[in-house]
Amino acid sequence: MFPVTEEYIESQYIKNKVAITLSNKLQNEIISKANKVLNLYNHGMKNIIFPDIDNILKQLLK
Repeated sequence: MFPVTEEYIESQYIKNKVAITLSNKLQNEIISKANKVLNLYNHGMKNIIFPDIDNILKQLLK
């Protein structure tokens, strides 16, 4: 898991000329799990995520 900003998302993923989408259920599950991990990270459990997300996010926001 790592931070990304909207400007780095170029386009929708296309495979065999068909746009690939996720079900709402899967989207919600991914968002929920990502929020749980970020919550743990922000409350001091810094070793749960290996990349330096603070530094990556700072660089993306420049």
